[in-house]
Amino acid sequence: MVADRHPDRLAKAEEIGAITIDDSKGSPVDQVMELTDGPGADPRAESHPISVRPAPE
Repeated sequence: MVADRHPDRLAKAEEIGAITIDDSKGSPVDQVMELTDGPGADPRAESHPISVRPAPE
């Protein structure tokens, strides 16, 4: 499962077989609970975008 609100990232996640959750459409927790019929999901990885800057010369 991938939670995000950016359509391009959600589309890429679907391309690789992920179940996508658009968190702009409501609570991602509620959406996961609904998708799993109640038990929720076990977290495996979490990532956050970072700004990458070239190293100073």
